[in-house]
Amino acid sequence: MAKTIDDALVAFTNFVGYKGEPPTNATEYANLTPLGLTACKTADNEEVKNDTVFTGTAPTWDEVLVKKTELETAETDAKATKTSAYKKLGMTDAEIAALVG
Repeated sequence: MAKTIDDALVAFTNFVGYKGEPPTNATEYANLTPLGLTACKTADNEEVKNDTVFTGTAPTWDEVLVKKTELETAETDAKATKTSAYKKLGMTDAEIAALVG
């Protein structure tokens, strides 16, 4: 499954959330709309108001793109590792495709 910008954003522990469509460029990213003023907790269990998209310093658009690439690479590597292991077990390509996708 391809990773999205939202997957990359959620990977940052100081991400709170936004409403609207996922950003496709630096300008859209800079103009994300926070969720609102309801209190919530971040991945670090820090209670914050949803009046910001990130607590503390937000990553740059380039950092978000790098994170997306890292997630995609990790997913590809994991799939390759599984495929290799299944081949060592003597499974056919069709059997491997059924398991790995």
